[in-house]
Amino acid sequence: SGGQAQRIGVARAMATDPPVMLMDEPFGAIDPINREVLQDEFLKIQSQVKKTIVFVTHDIHEAIKMGDKIALLDVGRLVQFGTPEELLTNPKNQFVKDFVGADRALKRLDLLKVKDAMLENPVHCHDTDDVGSVVRAMQEKKLNFLLVNDPQDRLKGYVTLRDIYDQSGKAGDFTKPMTLTVRPQQNLKDALSKMLTFDLGIVVAVDDDGKLMGVLNTTTLARVVGETYDEHGGRWGKIMAGGKIL
Repeated sequence: SGGQAQRIGVARAMATDPPVMLMDEPFGAIDPINREVLQDEFLKIQSQVKKTIVFVTHDIHEAIKMGDKIALLDVGRLVQFGTPEELLTNPKNQFVKDFVGADRALKRLDLLKVKDAMLENPVHCHDTDDVGSVVRAMQEKKLNFLLVNDPQDRLKGYVTLRDIYDQSGKAGDFTKPMTLTVRPQQNLKDALSKMLTFDLGIVVAVDDDGKLMGVLNTTTLARVVGETYDEHGGRWGKIMAGGKIL
């Protein structure tokens, strides 16, 4: 298949251990699903071998995903050279703006990680806490639900105020499992996709050991997505109520 042939071609090129590699649209003839798989595999290999690679592509999404630096050419002339973040946040001229697209704020979600937008140290209780104290804490903070950790601060799930109100026992007795979580190192695009797919207003971030790291909600995501370039002031701001940029 084309995907297997591309894998073999990349493996052969890297097996010779060259100091610098030139790859001219290596994934251009692959279907989107296999292309993404190959890109991810290649990035994993690159993180280990740390080769200098000149990667040629006409796909801005691929350039943003694969490149540490991007050189944007127009009829053989270098228009802008910088990190993907720099091209998205500070395009040099109209050609660069048109090339990266009007949705460049959304494209930044590929660059940003969950840890960049999550709220750290979220309010939580432990499964050994008495439900009476948990209810009082939730009422004080005006919460309808509360995350529950075990004694090692690994996420156990959550409790709702309705389930534990006027009850006795421990929080762990009423804890519901959290079926969907994300990792702090995941990109925001993947996290947003999960939130939209499962119609969630909040998603919890845990590390590889299941320890609670933070929460990501629609407010923090909207703030990140809402970042836009101020055409007149030449600076970054956040879209606030009324479309004003502050």
